[in-house]
Amino acid sequence: MHPTKLILLGLTGAIATLLWFEGDIRWIEGNGLLQSPGEQPEEVSTLEAPHAGRQRLVYAPGRIEGKSREIEIRSTISERIGSIPVQEGEYVRQGDLLVVLDDRQLNAEMKLAEAQLATARARQQRLLNGARPSEIDEARAMQVGAAAAYRRAERMAKRTQELVQRGAASPQALDDEITQLATLRAAFDAADARLRTLAAPPREEDVAAAQADVNAAGARVELAQAALARTRLVAPFNLQVLRITAEPGELAGPDDLRPLLIVCDTSQLRVRAEVEEFDAMQVALGQSARIATDQPERLPLMGRVSQIAARMRQKQLHDERPNERLDATVREVWIDLDLTRDDTPSAAGLVIGLPVEVCFLPDEPVEASLHD
Repeated sequence: MHPTKLILLGLTGAIATLLWFEGDIRWIEGNGLLQSPGEQPEEVSTLEAPHAGRQRLVYAPGRIEGKSREIEIRSTISERIGSIPVQEGEYVRQGDLLVVLDDRQLNAEMKLAEAQLATARARQQRLLNGARPSEIDEARAMQVGAAAAYRRAERMAKRTQELVQRGAASPQALDDEITQLATLRAAFDAADARLRTLAAPPREEDVAAAQADVNAAGARVELAQAALARTRLVAPFNLQVLRITAEPGELAGPDDLRPLLIVCDTSQLRVRAEVEEFDAMQVALGQSARIATDQPERLPLMGRVSQIAARMRQKQLHDERPNERLDATVREVWIDLDLTRDDTPSAAGLVIGLPVEVCFLPDEPVEASLHD
């Protein structure tokens, strides 16, 4: 190549490089990243930064939820289902029966435990009351009879001893009398001991043992009652039955993969939205939101942000868009819908789990507290 052309190419490259560096310096100065010595950067409040930049619409996928999330009702014991006295879509009140399990065996165990408790209490009461008066009278009579027999034998033994000393009786007769006297003495001691035992108050250790038997029997009754109560699955609060997955006659247990029922508190409808990480700080408590679905005659509805998750999590709601990021982290946001008190999910044209699209409007938030 001719030397003149080489020089021209070199000059052109140098000018382009200078222009590129100048553009970068202007961009850095415009963004406040290049400052002169002694110039301090302007402090930006981390609390005000999210609201200051919240001047655009933020969209996020969501689903209709109730006041509570969907709750799975399961059996905690292994028994067959007796009946399911509710239907799908039915509204029930707290304490109403949802599922009744077969309770015949547990009822029998309950009756056995109650019988054992009654027996233990009767034994304790008998110990505290002591012997019956007739028993004490009988023991006293036996003691008096034994004493009389002993005294009679004692007199006979003394008389025989005198006869032996005078030679009028054999020593063998005296030995027989002494043996008889010892036997009657033992009988008297036994009768006297029985009388004192029946008349004496119960010992402390016997009272403690009887009380322990009563406590053990009472504990067995409580265990039987608890097991029997688990055959009645009741509503933990006012709720709506969303789905019934079991049938009477099936065996239910705590290890079942599927729940018996799925319920939810639908007294307050709200939307759970998942805001992607790039827009997570653009949403604030009290912010207005517009909710839309494929039912234009019913919606859009309006609502306000009532709760914001304190941490990010993996995305679970998908809207099937071509440009959707499936691996994005999101922040859960809950929006309370503006419905009247008489509105139910069906009356509002809403179904629990219905996918919706949420648009967060750039208005000023009201004061509220952050929830987990």
